[in-house]
Amino acid sequence: MKLWYQSLARQTESTPYGKLLRATIADAVDPGTTVDMRGVQNTAGIGVHYKLLEHHDMREVIYNAMQAEREGYDAFLVGNISDAGLREARECVNIPVLGLCETSLHVACMMGASFGLVTISPKWDLRVRENVQRYRLEHRCAGLEPIETSPIELKRAMVDLPFRQGIIDQFNKAAQKLLDKGAEVIIPAGGDIIVFLAESKTYEYQRAPSSTA
Repeated sequence: MKLWYQSLARQTESTPYGKLLRATIADAVDPGTTVDMRGVQNTAGIGVHYKLLEHHDMREVIYNAMQAEREGYDAFLVGNISDAGLREARECVNIPVLGLCETSLHVACMMGASFGLVTISPKWDLRVRENVQRYRLEHRCAGLEPIETSPIELKRAMVDLPFRQGIIDQFNKAAQKLLDKGAEVIIPAGGDIIVFLAESKTYEYQRAPSSTA
């Protein structure tokens, strides 16, 4: 099986984030499955923080999904919690198109009765909440808790391990708040946080599993 993993970070393949993401994906795939990881090339790669820029990212997602189908990929994966371009890409191709948010939410529902999401910044809460509502899973969502970061800080955490630990500590505090609200599964709602946790082999918090597709 051959999969196209579409990151929405700029030129992911050649960045420290890309290195961590590639290792995370390699640990998750079955033998015989190859995953080609691509970042966006024509946009700034920070569309997850600004709706206008997300609009430009979506165009690249849609055209890349069409390219993936032409090149014989078995599925196209939108590797961003925004699921930007997911529905539009599904209209354009005949191969499966999966979104990180939609898939993570449904996996979380199989792992527990309720879930909570740790987002990468307060600004990002609304976008993630919109996805939860779109997939009609509000009744399973115990809440969202943001950590305080910026795109620059997340890039720094890729190479500055003590600084990264501070972000992970924030994640743990946010996860505890969600457990206190009744969440049974914790979803790290951001690719940066996902790879930080995966590298440290952290797949649960206080016995609550972490769901990332």
